[in-house]
Amino acid sequence: MDYLKQLPIENEHREYKKNKSKLTKDLWETISAFENTDGGVIVLGITEKEGEKSFEITGVQNPQ
Repeated sequence: MDYLKQLPIENEHREYKKNKSKLTKDLWETISAFENTDGGVIVLGITEKEGEKSFEITGVQNPQ
């Protein structure tokens, strides 16, 4: 099954972040933006490919 084909597109309520081993500054900016609007969902472990509107599942090293 190709899970990447089933990923909904990013929009004002959905954001994909790489954050494989730590929480980065841009993640906190996204959290803040969601808190100041209607909220949203952040999915960690998904990397956007450079210059494309496609994604790669890279996973998270330590989800705890």
